[in-house]
Parts: sequence; C-alpha cells; structure tokens
Amino acid sequence: MKRLCQSILLLILFCSAKLPAQNNTIHQLSFEGIDHAYNMEFGTALDRFDDIIELDKNNPHGYLLKAISHYYLYLVDMDDRTAENNFRKLAAKVSEVAQKNLQTNHDDHDALFALGTINMYLAAYHGENNGWVRAYWYGKEGINYLQALIDKNPQYYDAYLGLGLYHYYAAVMPKLVKAISFLLGVEADRLRGLQELELARQKGTFASVEAKFCLGYIYLYLEKDYRKALRYFKDLCETYPRNPIFRIVLGDAYRKFGKHDLAIDAYKHSVADPILKRFPRLVISS
Repeated sequence: MKRLCQSILLLILFCSAKLPAQNNTIHQLSFEGIDHAYNMEFGTALDRFDDIIELDKNNPHGYLLKAISHYYLYLVDMDDRTAENNFRKLAAKVSEVAQKNLQTNHDDHDALFALGTINMYLAAYHGENNGWVRAYWYGKEGINYLQALIDKNPQYYDAYLGLGLYHYYAAVMPKLVKAISFLLGVEADRLRGLQELELARQKGTFASVEAKFCLGYIYLYLEKDYRKALRYFKDLCETYPRNPIFRIVLGDAYRKFGKHDLAIDAYKHSVADPILKRFPRLVISS
C-alpha cells in the first residue's frame, strides 16, 4: 500500500503535448514551468502556469499544472494548509472545465486526460490521508478516463504513465489491496504495467521524465534490478541537477549496486542542498 502511495505521490504527471499549433505559446510556457518545478523552483513554475490560464481560461491544461504543483508543495510540507486548500480548489476547477469541454465535444482528448489525471491525484491525496475508500474510487475513475482516452487515441502516450502505475501496483500489492482493486475493476498485470511505463518514458512528452523516475523507483526497490535503476537515476540527476530527490535515490541505487563511495558522494550533495532546509520532510521521507 505504501509503495503505491509513494510512487503516485511523487508523480508530477503533466498534460500531453497534443496542443493545436496556435497554442505554441501555451506549449512553451508549459515546458518552462515544468522545468522549474522539477528543479524545485515552484514560485516561477506557478507564474508560468498562471500565464497559461490567462491565455485560455477554458482550457483545463493550466489549472491542472497548477493543481499538481500545489499538491506537490503540500506533499513536501503537509502542514501547509494553503497548498492543500489550493490543490482541492484547483482540482475542482480542472474537473469543471474539462467536463464542460466534454459536453461540447465528446472526443476532446485533452479533457479526458485532464479528468483522468486529476482523479489520480485526488486518489493519491485521499490515500495519503487514510481515506482509502475515496482513494480507490477516485483511482478507478481516473483509470476509466485514461483507458477511454487510449481507446480513442492509442498514441496519446502520456496517458500510459497512470495506466502503467496502476496495472503494475495492482499486481504487486498485498492480497487485501489486490482484492479491493479487483472489485473496482483495476486489472493486475505486472509486465503490462512495466511496458506501459516504458512506452510513456520513450514516447511521452511531459510524462517522460516522471515515467523514468517511476521505472527507476520500481527497479530499485521492487524489481531489484539495480543496473537499470542506476541508469535512470543518473540521467535524471544530469538533467535536473537542482533536484535533491533525484540525488537521494541515485545514492540508494549506488549503495544497492555496491558502489559505496559514489553513494556517499550523492548523499553528501543531497544533505548540503539548501532546498532540504525549505522542505525538511524530504529528509525524513528519504
């Protein structure tokens, strides 16, 4: 159960890049904001997402990016009630805007993705607060939207991240949780889940980085394939050198692989990072 929450809670699953050509500005702002978020620069990231909302208030994209950022802020500081309240309000706004768009166009792929994604985050939120019944229902709702999207458009690769996580974890969770997942119709398939995560990593746009993190996490702590885990985490640290979370798990991968000097070096760089003073829960979680 805890493994499921840890992986989902670490997600920063951003909207797909299936944006019309005239939305190149939104596309660029999205990439800029996400890059700042991965480097723990949340203030700048939120400014970019606000710019997206100002450009198109009838698009769930900006609201979703902003909601996820506030969720992540809440995750690293669970005493931050402002971040928690903002996440809940923005989650409701994402659902409102996306549902309205679906009423106008039943084949709105971006609306389906927004609904699938925000429901997955609501599932993670309620799971973190021990509201397991709500967590599973939101998770099931999210899976339904994402599967409906893939049925319509198998090339919407970012959607495979959420599907892959649920298919994998439904197969490796304790028996009681498996039983609940079965009752809710969540299919358990470990290999399928890994394949879907790899598809999101290779062909996803905004979900590619997070798929890489999830695969590294799974191979390190669950599959015990330390060579694969090390490859993913080294790449993440090179791309986002200001993210101490990536360096912490890189240290774990080196330690498991028997490279203790490199592990100590990665841990030292993480502990010295001033970001950890702003988010002390990251130290506790690691």
